Amino acid sequence: MAGSAGSSGSPHYSLRWNNHQSHILHAFDTLLQSEALVDVTLVCEDTRRVRAHKVVLSACR
Repeated sequence: MAGSAGSSGSPHYSLRWNNHQSHILHAFDTLLQSEALVDVTLVCEDTRRVRAHKVVLSACR
């Protein structure tokens, strides 16, 4: 991360994360497998259950 002063005198930063996509996919997969932070259960007609996040479901409207 590098910082420099902008024209307003406030510092500006640039962040580079070369493997962000693979890291975030791994983090989401870990949460999915451990069912961490889930707060609702969806039940299918064939009685399969899927644990989910209310916040994620609310974004799908």
